[in-house]
Amino acid sequence: MDEDFPKMEIISVDKEKDKAIIQTALDQYVKCEAAALCKDWYVLNKAFNNQSVELSPNVTSELSKVLNDACDISGTEDCRCDPNGITERDVGNLISLCKMLFVKIHADNQEKE
Repeated sequence: MDEDFPKMEIISVDKEKDKAIIQTALDQYVKCEAAALCKDWYVLNKAFNNQSVELSPNVTSELSKVLNDACDISGTEDCRCDPNGITERDVGNLISLCKMLFVKIHADNQEKE
């Protein structure tokens, strides 16, 4: 972990905490047999394939509202989301939005300490 951690592209405020989080995730992959530990290396046992998900109208409506509100706040009109046609790009935008919020929350919590 110590050797490879600097190679990962992670926005890190607390490197030890982030290493612990990554280690926990790797341990969970091993526990559910998605990966195996071989000496100091983690090896995937299962391929990560494309997945299909069926979403209810309520979920697609709320997802598009969240993303479109973020577009309104940021002034980014080209990322608007159609609730009748959720795409992989929309899910990716939601993930990016969550990551930005997590970084902001983490930074705010660090300032309070």
